[in-house]
Amino acid sequence: TTPPFSPPTVVRPLPPPFSLLLINCMSDNIVFIVFALLLMGLIVRALRQPLHRFYRVTVRPVLSIIRHHDNRGEHKRHIHEKVESLRNSKIDKDISVFNDSRIDNMFWRFCEFGPAFSVNPNNISFLQEPAAFYESLLEGIRTSKKRITLASLYLGSGDLENKLTQTLYEALENNRQLQVTILLDGIRGRRAGKVPTNQDEAKIKHKNSILLLLPLVQKFHDRMKVTLYHTPDLRGFWKRVIPNIVNKRYNESLGVSHIKAYIFDDDIIMSGANLSNDYFTNRQDRYIQIVKQPTLVNYFDRLIQVMESFCYSLNAQGEMIMKNSELNVDKDHIYYRNYAKNQLEAFLQPRTFYTSNSSTEIHKLGKHLPDMDSILAKQTWIFPALQMAPLNLRHDEIITSYILSAEHNLSMASPYLNLTKEYLDNIANSKSKVEILTASPESNGWYKAKGLTGQIQLAYTLLEKQFYEYLKGIGQHERICLYEYVRNDWTFHGKGLWATLPGQDNPYLVAVGSPNFGGRSVDKDLEGQMIIMTEDKDLRERFNKERQYLWNEARAVDEELLNIPSRQCSKLLELTVKVIKGFF
Repeated sequence: TTPPFSPPTVVRPLPPPFSLLLINCMSDNIVFIVFALLLMGLIVRALRQPLHRFYRVTVRPVLSIIRHHDNRGEHKRHIHEKVESLRNSKIDKDISVFNDSRIDNMFWRFCEFGPAFSVNPNNISFLQEPAAFYESLLEGIRTSKKRITLASLYLGSGDLENKLTQTLYEALENNRQLQVTILLDGIRGRRAGKVPTNQDEAKIKHKNSILLLLPLVQKFHDRMKVTLYHTPDLRGFWKRVIPNIVNKRYNESLGVSHIKAYIFDDDIIMSGANLSNDYFTNRQDRYIQIVKQPTLVNYFDRLIQVMESFCYSLNAQGEMIMKNSELNVDKDHIYYRNYAKNQLEAFLQPRTFYTSNSSTEIHKLGKHLPDMDSILAKQTWIFPALQMAPLNLRHDEIITSYILSAEHNLSMASPYLNLTKEYLDNIANSKSKVEILTASPESNGWYKAKGLTGQIQLAYTLLEKQFYEYLKGIGQHERICLYEYVRNDWTFHGKGLWATLPGQDNPYLVAVGSPNFGGRSVDKDLEGQMIIMTEDKDLRERFNKERQYLWNEARAVDEELLNIPSRQCSKLLELTVKVIKGFF
């Protein structure tokens, strides 16, 4: 038989090892590989600086935001611990300043954070209308003999502002001993305004605070100073993106100098009002005028001088020049913050007590002064409170938290109702009666604004509704009452606190100044206010009269009012507000 067919066995050669293939490939393409390596080296070298710049202006700012968020939580825990310690600590005092122990205890607790000034209650008055505020500014400029210091967010560019600037010019021209210092926010101060020209009202002339004040700096350069604050949070990536891609005006969302104090010799007006047309005509604010108090006024004047050390100055060429050449926010913002904080903390001087006499000297109050009885008989003390979170100073936040959580009836005003979680918790957890006044949609400064800014008023209306719903959800909407300021063709910008002891009608404490008690005030802007405490009967009546004047234009807020169609907003706006709430 024939055996079955078997195909021949084919022996396949083993493939060469990979290393041998690689060597053969390299030997065939050695020139190409060397060229590729050289090219890659050149590319890496060329991209090293751009990649580093990309990291510095994009990645690092994002990491900075994350760290800032973590640090903010740490700050809040620290503030909470401070307030709790303040509330529960044993009071270290040598004498009683107030007859009522509740007021006296609060006085000594406030002394732990800064100086206190004894003032004559007869020298304190409240202005009611914006027109009175404007006339007081003009009168102060005309009558000042030695100094004028104005701190504001910005100076407007309308007819009334031009008249104020012209009055300043005439005062400097007529009095060669007069020194003028103006502190503005450097970002807001450079934003252009619109002013109809005298020749043709249809034509619009653009001008800003710096251009308006520049002729005075050029003419009186040795006696006229313009100081401009620039937030250290606007640098690097944000400084490039916001003005170039979004809009220059949104630079201000990262932080501004928001302090409003107007000094004329030994008199001061503390307010929340800016130097602008609306604040002189139909924008309701608060204005407290204190006269013939040199030590208190010297303190606020020195505060502006301290701020000059870490702010820019306006030179005769219209340029912003950093007075301290060692400071550079873009290159080393940490050094800048620490330097500013050290300057301010050295200035605060806790547990220091001042009284004033007829001279401009400052005297430290001691236990054994011969005129102690006459000092205490005044029964009125003022605490300046500062909040400068970008510079790591949170003085006012601690004092405000304590006031909000203390056992007294409380009135609060804020044109932009966006209380921080900490302030809201303090109010919600207290047992006191609280009434809060805010702007109605029609009296909001952003009402009927065009473009994207037109949504801001709706955003505040949404925040107001969320606040009311929160109170109703925890069953506190009857104890904590919400009101809106309503006045035809007027806007509302008043802010502050009034505290009244249970069973009494007139407040013993008021806070007046620039804070709005929201996320911006607490975490982004520079703020300042006065805390005034008194047992003087007449002054307390004036406290109450000022409060009633504002509440006379108020209406109560209820669920029906908040649900009318014109107050409703889109889901997109709700989401946006949730994301950027801290910027309001």
